[in-house]
Amino acid sequence: MKPVESNVSPYLQQPLRTLDEVRQERERRQREELAAIEASKAGQSPPAPANDPGTAPAAASASPAAPKVLVDQTA
Repeated sequence: MKPVESNVSPYLQQPLRTLDEVRQERERRQREELAAIEASKAGQSPPAPANDPGTAPAAASASPAAPKVLVDQTA
């Protein structure tokens, strides 16, 4: 670990999330999306997503009957 600098807050000297935590969150989101896609193909309602503090809550005005389609735009 780097030595502590006296003029920098200790909260700023450590990462908010580790790379391992980011990888685990990404994999969890991908599993949830896959489960939702498979459920919609089977005509079932998708499972409720896990409570993720890193994402904003869904808009209250969004129609619950129309599922949101997510497209992976990474290349």
